[in-house]
Amino acid sequence: QHPAARAKLRAEIDRVLGRRVPTMQDLDELHYTEQVINESLRLYSPIHSISRVALEADTLGGYTIPAGATIYVSLHATHRLERFWPDAERFDPERFAPEQNERRPRFAFIPFAAGHRNCIGGTTAIAELKLAIALLAQRYELDLAPGHRVEAAAGTTMYPRYGMNMLARAI
Repeated sequence: QHPAARAKLRAEIDRVLGRRVPTMQDLDELHYTEQVINESLRLYSPIHSISRVALEADTLGGYTIPAGATIYVSLHATHRLERFWPDAERFDPERFAPEQNERRPRFAFIPFAAGHRNCIGGTTAIAELKLAIALLAQRYELDLAPGHRVEAAAGTTMYPRYGMNMLARAI
């Protein structure tokens, strides 16, 4: 749905890989690919919320939190806070350019949670996504099927309520 981002992604993959199969050594060169992945994870987080138990009483955002209280953090809401993500509903991989990342607080983007209970597989997931996207982008142009509705649904993880009907064109 974003032709300029698709073109930039394809240009990077063509430059880094050409037509050869990507290897783990290529991952560090796929910068824009990672930006596309991160922006996709920002908009469509794999988990909808995380919870933590307050070990001691505290105040958070002007609210008193008693010891033992369970606090829920919505990743959907966190990843759309306008002070960190202007025009938050817009898909913009440039949000994850290195200079943008340096200006943003560490916990403004937490697709795999954060702290000592973050997802141990988060780094592996990014590596797998880079490899999969590189392989797909080398061979196909994917478009959302006309009229297909995209809506997130919450389960153990987030998923597309109506699936993702795509049209694949070999390139």
